Amino acid sequence: LTGLKDILLGNEDLVEAFVAEFKAEIVRLRKQRGSHERQVQKELNKVNRAIKRCLNFITEGDGDPGLVRDELRSLEDRKQDLERALAATYQEQEVELHPNIAEQ
Repeated sequence: LTGLKDILLGNEDLVEAFVAEFKAEIVRLRKQRGSHERQVQKELNKVNRAIKRCLNFITEGDGDPGLVRDELRSLEDRKQDLERALAATYQEQEVELHPNIAEQ
């Protein structure tokens, strides 16, 4: 670390390059996280619609509830997994970097 400090101190060009790359990486990671979150939310919406269709099938008397029982259990398990994934994403967002961390 001392060697790195000696190299960077007094060499503003290297520091500025580091700051620019650091900021770019933070932006890239935030976009990636947002993309993943949207993808999980989209799948969760799809699962919720499928659960609703199964429940409508049962409640409207269109057939034997046993026909969709396994599918409904599978959908409920998938829903829980997706909700946990979203909760983990929200927990990751709780830790935010100071906007000027690179300059600091």
